[in-house]
Amino acid sequence: QLESGLVAARQGQDTPTEVLGQYYLGQTLGSLGDFAAAQVCFEAALPVARAVGGEALAQILSGLGSHAWRTGDMERAEVYIRESLALARAEDSIVMEAQALNLLGLIAGARGELDNEQAYYEHCLSLSRRIGDLYREAIALANLGVIAILRESYREAIGYLDGSLDVFNDLGRQESVARQLGAMPRVLDGLINWAEIDIVAGDNGRGLALIGLVRHHPALEYQMAQEVERIVASAGLDAAATETALAAGAGQMCIRDRLMNGIMSK
Repeated sequence: QLESGLVAARQGQDTPTEVLGQYYLGQTLGSLGDFAAAQVCFEAALPVARAVGGEALAQILSGLGSHAWRTGDMERAEVYIRESLALARAEDSIVMEAQALNLLGLIAGARGELDNEQAYYEHCLSLSRRIGDLYREAIALANLGVIAILRESYREAIGYLDGSLDVFNDLGRQESVARQLGAMPRVLDGLINWAEIDIVAGDNGRGLALIGLVRHHPALEYQMAQEVERIVASAGLDAAATETALAAGAGQMCIRDRLMNGIMSK
């Protein structure tokens, strides 16, 4: 469909639409893992985008920068993204500015520049909230959550990741919910005294707490099942025993709820 739209745009000499179509085609190819085809697409669009200028050019530069980041070429990525950022600000496009700031954060993260990375994400979050861009707000919150984990600020991480999960849930982005849940066990490892949990809940305490966190934020059934299996395996628990404990009745559910209330209130 994208390719058909591109043909129609070219035939109608609708250059801005052609550039937009090339951008989304390149993004789609990149999301499918065909990075070589994505680069060809973006590079083919660049001369046309430069003729158009403005936000259309900012989008293509953003696509090229994102592709360079994915393939590990941070210097090239930064050149493209900084030009995209300058254009976004010149065009007063807050959406594109927030996108560029997020990508600069990813580049800083790849270089180990944690302070710069955090500053970019915080700026991205502020802009996203100003214009009501929920999707980019959720991404910024998730990225800030990861930084908080790296800083071992686990209570702060819970706040960021929980906020990200809520927004992704509201948007119906269940694949993003599943990804964010993957970060939670590491947060809990740093936040919770597992010895105390074992005293409260017995041998299955850790599994109950982690599984409870997964179920606190509903995802698609198969994603939830996969996450539960992964958590049980990482916790070194017997899956059947843990599920039996969860299904055993009100007593076990009360234990899980008490653990979860403690976790989420910290």
